[in-house]
Amino acid sequence: VVPMDSVAMDTHAGCVERVLAHFGRIDILVNNSGRSQRSAFWETSLAGDRFIFELNVMGQVSLTKAVLPHMMERGEGQIVVTSSLSGKLPTPVGSAYTGSKFAIHGIFDTLRAELYPYDINILLACPGPVISYAAKNSLVGDPDKIADVDAAKDPMRVNDMQTSRCARLFAVGMANRLDEIWVSNLPYLLYPYMMNYLPFLAKRLSKTFTKRRMEAMSQAKKMQYTPSSL
Repeated sequence: VVPMDSVAMDTHAGCVERVLAHFGRIDILVNNSGRSQRSAFWETSLAGDRFIFELNVMGQVSLTKAVLPHMMERGEGQIVVTSSLSGKLPTPVGSAYTGSKFAIHGIFDTLRAELYPYDINILLACPGPVISYAAKNSLVGDPDKIADVDAAKDPMRVNDMQTSRCARLFAVGMANRLDEIWVSNLPYLLYPYMMNYLPFLAKRLSKTFTKRRMEAMSQAKKMQYTPSSL
């Protein structure tokens, strides 16, 4: 195990060299670091926006750039990037998070096209709500503030997917070398399909979802919800 900081980008090449020195090759890279958000656009500082983009986007790009030359030399490999359904449609109280996931799609979809001559698969995995500590550790306004809430008590998270189910579907996507997978329970899984095939309806429903989400956040504040510091 090689400890690594996703935003300490000047160390990534050295970490990759240590892995190569021990194993001799890297078959699969899984970019899975990131942080969610739980604050509206006007409640999030510029430092908060920058932090999310550095971690969610530039950290993934940096590590991929460190590993990719080895895969290109071998002529094969697989790069998995954990995106989100938020990379397919806007998510209220998550402007920076949503923006970072849209950026991930733009960058790695382009990389996939550029790697056409090579046998290197790029998989964008887009999970919806999944049982994890992501909500608890969501950024609230500033990098040192976290939501520190129990996702089980969040009315918008009552149908989160089991973590083991999510991991299994990731593995299925990897084994079949797919380009993109959407991983979620209903009703969230309907949204990316509608955004692709019925965009006008999806945008109307998005307004309803946004209204519900903002009302839920307002209710949480009335219950004396306050972010904690890291």
